[in-house]
Amino acid sequence: MIKLIKHHYNRFFVSRNERTRTVKKNIIWGSVIRVTGILVNILYVPILIDYLDAERYGVWIALTSFLAWFNLFDVGLGNGLRNKLAEALAVEDITRARKYVSTSYALMTLIFIPISTIFFAISGFLPWSKILNVHFISHSELSMLGSIVFIFFCIRFIVQLIQPILFAVQKSAFASSFPVLGQLMGLICIYFLRSTSLPPLLSAGMILSLLPVLAYLAGGVILFRYGYSHIRPAIGFVDFSVSRDILSLGIKFFIVQIGGVIINASSSFIIIQLMGPTEVTQYNISFRYFKLALLLNTILMTPLWSSFTDALAKKDFAWAKRAIKKLNMWSFYQALLVLVMLIASPLAYRVWVGDLVMIPYQISAAMAIFFIINVFLSPYSQFINGSGKLQLSVYLIWAGCVIFIVTAILLGRTSLGVTGVVIASILTRAISLVLSYHQTRLILENRTSGIFGK
Repeated sequence: MIKLIKHHYNRFFVSRNERTRTVKKNIIWGSVIRVTGILVNILYVPILIDYLDAERYGVWIALTSFLAWFNLFDVGLGNGLRNKLAEALAVEDITRARKYVSTSYALMTLIFIPISTIFFAISGFLPWSKILNVHFISHSELSMLGSIVFIFFCIRFIVQLIQPILFAVQKSAFASSFPVLGQLMGLICIYFLRSTSLPPLLSAGMILSLLPVLAYLAGGVILFRYGYSHIRPAIGFVDFSVSRDILSLGIKFFIVQIGGVIINASSSFIIIQLMGPTEVTQYNISFRYFKLALLLNTILMTPLWSSFTDALAKKDFAWAKRAIKKLNMWSFYQALLVLVMLIASPLAYRVWVGDLVMIPYQISAAMAIFFIINVFLSPYSQFINGSGKLQLSVYLIWAGCVIFIVTAILLGRTSLGVTGVVIASILTRAISLVLSYHQTRLILENRTSGIFGK
């Protein structure tokens, strides 16, 4: 048995290529962290509801959902740092790497300290009862809660730069552990807070806002003190002349992100406007069910973005070609998994939601095709993100917004209904798949030009 375990360990982890070994280890540990995160989330909701009660839990969700829109204020700086830092480290330009890190922290501080200060000053004047549609909690308590959550939210934006840095140095599993660690610590604290007489909403707001910040801070201390002190941020290495490198790429990521948000948000809006809330529920349940197939896909793909950046910076096209070939094989297996889920969907829906919602099979079939296309698109998306050649992606996402919205409205008005909206999604993703495949092939053959090389 020991020999068998050793054989499989060596087969998976022992490789002549250090980059390949790193990717495999990140996949294994990333899987462990992701499963832990799922378990924590399962426990998190009932414990928090028990502590707050259903109404205050709703207030907490509404507040955090409202503040989530402020995530857009980082204008893609984290992703820009991730790519540029990985490129600098690949060619061993340590001085430039340290400038990227130091300048990114400076930029994020300059963005979020003024925002948090202004928010704190005006928080008392905001109509929180109307914003959150809450009338059983005093204005002063809502104002204090909003201020606490938002200020720590802004601080977290600064300290969580440790994540793109860890992605850049190909420590994606470590990077993914912070949200899970923060939530786990919060879960433990909330569990023990139940026996105290402290104000539940304010206490939960403080705990659940502070602990993620502490988790990221601890990660930063560990990283910069015990392994990567050579890229530790320092005031002397702040150089705003390199900010253009980070932000020019980061803004492209930001634009792509905004386009994705528009497409995702407009799906439910179009359905509820054309068909009604029941059909939105059908769409949402089917989407969530098939999205489970992307869990494994996410674990596999997460470490590869920065690995591709490293490979391209070193002109190691052979490794990138081998990696994409293997990923395409994984995509084939995951597509088979989606088909199995489609066959089992009637039973799965019955077990999950019972007779509360009936989901037509044609919606599930269209959703399965949509996710199969996404599975095959993922390797090329990760490769293109790693390459930093995002101009095509920017055009694709905004052209996709127009194509999707127009097609979804036209098909949604027909007898296809919800299925028509999903078909519109399929069309936009299929276009992205074809063009992303073509761009990837050009980059690997080192013959990009025009929009494919920018």
